[in-house]
Amino acid sequence: MLHLRTLGGLWLEADDRTVLSDLGGRSLGVLAVAAVAGPGGVTREQLLGILWPEVDEERGRHNLSQLLYNLKRQLATEVIVAGAKSGTLRISSALMSSDLEAFRAAVSTRDWATATRCYAGPFLAGFYLEDAPEFERWVEETRSGLRHDGERAIEARAEAAQRQGEAAEARDCWRRLTELDPLNSRFAYGYVLALAMSGDRGGAVRHGTAHAARLQEELGSAPSSRLSDLLQRLQKGTFVSSPREDVPGLN
Repeated sequence: MLHLRTLGGLWLEADDRTVLSDLGGRSLGVLAVAAVAGPGGVTREQLLGILWPEVDEERGRHNLSQLLYNLKRQLATEVIVAGAKSGTLRISSALMSSDLEAFRAAVSTRDWATATRCYAGPFLAGFYLEDAPEFERWVEETRSGLRHDGERAIEARAEAAQRQGEAAEARDCWRRLTELDPLNSRFAYGYVLALAMSGDRGGAVRHGTAHAARLQEELGSAPSSRLSDLLQRLQKGTFVSSPREDVPGLN
């Protein structure tokens, strides 16, 4: 079974997690588009529009056919197969899985712990195709929706961990959220609180102060009153943890 990684990068790996590094960029691009399309598949026309919009249809179809042939030869198996609808292509679930498939399934069932593990980072982070502006636009649109679900999952997991007294897990989740969206004061508040509740009050103050300075510098705005109040309590030494009141999702 092969496994496609799309969250936090784009690569294909074997059962033993060995990365298959010989695949070309557009081959990986086709796999990514097919993974996003899911069981319903993607039409050849859609693939041509995303990956070869600048060439005529005949040449584009030739390029796609050649790519699929080379992909089958390189992998010694046919991971892209004809879909149920005429003219569609989909990933063979018997031959290849993907982190995107697992992430979507976890989100749909509100399994936030699994979704948090699956969301290793932004969709196709660091992956780039030259001379493929339509592909880049497609990536940005797809990334935006998945990022929303990823942040939702990680925040829900952070709140649950904090309520359950899992300090390290809560701290890690809030930290990840601040890295995904450094200007989000709700995420900053959650991380500052998690640091404080785990005993790192100095780190909490440093992060909160840096967040406030960044907000002022980049947006010309101040942090939320809730975060400002928490920072004041930490700096004055009057902070007393009260999870039922302080966990961001509970108010």
